[in-house]
Amino acid sequence: MISENGVSPLPSKIEAIKQIPVPKTVKEVRSFLGLSGYYRRFIKDYVSISAPLTKLTTKTSNKQFNWTADCEHAFTILKTCLCNSPVLVHPKFDREILLQTDASDIGLEAILSQLDDNGVERPIAYASKILSGRERKYCTTEKEAFAVIFGIRTLRTYLLGRPFK
Repeated sequence: MISENGVSPLPSKIEAIKQIPVPKTVKEVRSFLGLSGYYRRFIKDYVSISAPLTKLTTKTSNKQFNWTADCEHAFTILKTCLCNSPVLVHPKFDREILLQTDASDIGLEAILSQLDDNGVERPIAYASKILSGRERKYCTTEKEAFAVIFGIRTLRTYLLGRPFK
């Protein structure tokens, strides 16, 4: 939903998300990941949170559905994040834009934000990516540099021609 305050998921969609039961099959996990993936730009650390569920959908995991405590936790956290997602503010291009990046053994994350009139940092966009097997072998410094490159490339429409920190 787009308003003068920013962008947020539709209230009717949030209500539907609240009603989603715990997945019982790989197909249901994929369906939930598809839905949550659609709203991933509203969820900080999406890749890290969803990793146990994503692991369930891999070819090696398809033979046996093994719902673990980690899967349950990830499912609950994703539903909570979707239902309580922040409003992504509209960027004000006359103000400084902040880009924060992070890398883990699982993936990369970028957060674009801006300070509001009260000096409070407000998110403009979130971006995340799962690292491939080859990328997971990078050393920490390379992963962090890769996260910066990923953030700039992914959020370039906000950053091109503008100073940012």
